[in-house]
Amino acid sequence: MSDFADSPAVRRLVDWNLERLESLAAEYDTPLYVMDLDRVKENYGRFSAAFPESTRANAQAGT
Repeated sequence: MSDFADSPAVRRLVDWNLERLESLAAEYDTPLYVMDLDRVKENYGRFSAAFPESTRANAQAGT
């Protein structure tokens, strides 16, 4: 559980580069949903480690 406490799933605004966010907002308009790919990968790693035996609800290919 300490992994979750040490690294929250959502980053605070102060953790982002505000100039880059402003640039993205100017380019793509707002509202804008921005994701940190490194954080997505970290969250996936924690999730899959927490549920190593989990399987898909439908194991057929392409579903």
